[in-house]
Amino acid sequence: MAQPVEPAPESSQAPVQTTTAGASKSAHGDYTMSTSVSSMADLKAKAPKVAEAMMMGIAQNIVNRMRKHAERLKKLMRDSTKRH
Repeated sequence: MAQPVEPAPESSQAPVQTTTAGASKSAHGDYTMSTSVSSMADLKAKAPKVAEAMMMGIAQNIVNRMRKHAERLKKLMRDSTKRH
């Protein structure tokens, strides 16, 4: 049989208050999930590591798509030479 679950003890730390303002910061000085950006330049200024990771992700996506398209093209070329 399942044991009854006890409620979690209350945290001794006060929760971090965040706002939806464009430059909201947590108690640690980092930008939060509620921070908004209006352009890539704004993102680079507010969170350069996030901007860099996003650009790396986009670049990797492009490379993977190009690789898949190249493999598809190679297969089409091989298949067409087999028929003729």
